[in-house]
Amino acid sequence: MKKRLALFTIIVSFMILSLFNLVSVKAIISYDDNFGAYIVASGPIEGGSGMTLYYTEIGDGNGILTFDLLKSNDAGEFGIVCGDKSSIGILSNMKDYALFGEEYKSTLEIKNTDFTFVAGYTYQVIFSAKDKIIKLSSKKIGSDDYSLIFEAQSTYEKSNYLGFVALSNNAKSSSVIIDNLSITDLKGREYVSNSFDDGAKITEGNMKTLYVNPITGDKLSAGVGNVFIHKDLLFTVRFMAENGDIISEQKVCSYGSAQAPEAPFKEGYVFDKWSEDTNSITENTVIYPIYKLEEKEPEDDPKGNETVTKDEGTGTTSVINSDDSKNSKGCKNAISGTILSLFSLLIMPIIAIKRRNE
Repeated sequence: MKKRLALFTIIVSFMILSLFNLVSVKAIISYDDNFGAYIVASGPIEGGSGMTLYYTEIGDGNGILTFDLLKSNDAGEFGIVCGDKSSIGILSNMKDYALFGEEYKSTLEIKNTDFTFVAGYTYQVIFSAKDKIIKLSSKKIGSDDYSLIFEAQSTYEKSNYLGFVALSNNAKSSSVIIDNLSITDLKGREYVSNSFDDGAKITEGNMKTLYVNPITGDKLSAGVGNVFIHKDLLFTVRFMAENGDIISEQKVCSYGSAQAPEAPFKEGYVFDKWSEDTNSITENTVIYPIYKLEEKEPEDDPKGNETVTKDEGTGTTSVINSDDSKNSKGCKNAISGTILSLFSLLIMPIIAIKRRNE
């Protein structure tokens, strides 16, 4: 009972202190790791093309594939695939696939065949065997809303696998690095989840790899084309002062964000912004603080405000103090009042004499 009372007291005290900002409550921040899945397909040593598949087996042909694309090259083709596992390995027999890159190779009929997978985006692929539809959408990594890239009618009648396919173009390797892989059914139940962090396995979540000759389906030697966990996705972000001092130096994963430090004080200036965006880092970056002049409020002038006037006739200028101007107006009003009083004193006897004579 005493323990419960003590715990209750601590919780209530913490809430009260938090309410009055006496205790700082910080949310837990999750930082991305610097690992990813490196999917590469190279031509065999003896020449020709190679095809790498990275896939999972599913039961009903329905699934949602989601992944972040961190890096890609311009050689060969990369894309998505699903279909009957009995036909996997020979490109001409595989259904359905869509490969983008140097050439568009697909069994799907889509309008924007010039589309390519671009690093820095999260991609989502919906495979629906029920509706015979494959839908590809994308969004900037970290953003909220997906934009539709294409929706195509699939050709398969049944499907028991889905995943990625990379195809080399002779000596040119096709390679990508993906992260945060997720495969669920259409209701969101999870088949695969792999963020490829330290200690993860490439096969985690029942993923499989296959490296073959795309024409014959013959397996090729491992290591020439493969899927493995890749680690060197860190970039150095250095915050530098104007005098060259290092304010902060950080290691940031690909498309991650750097934590901006407090900018140094600069006499007569206020900090405005940093010279570079601290989000979506994709290379080693040096960032400097940018300042703007400090705006000071005008001080009161004990002597009053001065007005400069110029005589257009003589070309001479004169300075009139506003207080002097006020005094001058006061004097003029006083003189006018005195003259009026004197005039009244003079005119009143004259009016009186005239009335007597009448």
